[in-house]
Amino acid sequence: MSETLPEKSQTTVNDLYESKSNGTPSAWEIEVSNADSYLTPSGELNYTRFLNDLGNYGKEEIFGITRYMQERLAFDQNGQRRDFARTEYSDQDVLFMIDGVQNLYLKDSFDDVKNYVLSRPFIISTFNVLRLVPSIILYSTYGQDAETALKIGLDQLIAKTDAEVFWRKEAKSKEGSMLYRTNEGFQRIQGSNPNPSGKITEKEMGKVVLPNVIRILKAVNQTRTVFK
Repeated sequence: MSETLPEKSQTTVNDLYESKSNGTPSAWEIEVSNADSYLTPSGELNYTRFLNDLGNYGKEEIFGITRYMQERLAFDQNGQRRDFARTEYSDQDVLFMIDGVQNLYLKDSFDDVKNYVLSRPFIISTFNVLRLVPSIILYSTYGQDAETALKIGLDQLIAKTDAEVFWRKEAKSKEGSMLYRTNEGFQRIQGSNPNPSGKITEKEMGKVVLPNVIRILKAVNQTRTVFK
C-alpha cells in the first residue's frame, strides 16, 4: 500500500464482548433525525439523496478513489489481503472490518465499540456499503443506472425474512416490558449467534448506516486528496 498505517493497540474479540455502553452510543450506532436521514417521508430509502451526497467525480478520480478504498478496506496492518464470505461473518471478520474503516485515516473513533452486541450489524453494514461506494460512483460517472445498482447492493444488506426482521426488533417480555434493544443483542449476550450476516432494517439503513457512510467519506475528503 502507498502509505504506512498508523500504530494502534490490538483489539481482541474478548475486548469486544467486554465492551459496555454507558448509555452513549458509539459512532457506529448513532441514529440521525428523520430530517437528516436517507428516508423518504413514507419511510422508504431515498436513493437519489444518497447519490447526490456522494458527489460528482471525474473519470480519472474514480481510479484513485477505487484504489484507495480497496487498499484500506481489503488489506490488514501487514499488507495482507483479507477476503471473506458475505453471508456469515465471524467475530474476527468484524474485527477486521473495524480496522479497515480506521485504515481510512478517520478522526472519528470508529475503533471504539461501546457495546458490541448492538454495534455488530451496523459495523458489518457500514463496511459493506463503503465497499460498494466505488462501483456506485463509477456508475454515476459513466452515466449508468447508479440508483438501480445502489438499490441492488443495499437490498442484500437489509432484513427481509421473518427471522431477519425478528432479530432487529426489541426483545420484550410476555408482559411487554423491554428486555434489550434488539432480540439479536439479547440472544448474543446469552451466547447465541443470530443474524450471522448482520442484516439490518431499511429504517436502520437510512437513519444509521447511510449517514455513517457519508460522514466517513466526508472525513476522508478532509484528510486525503483522493476525493477532491
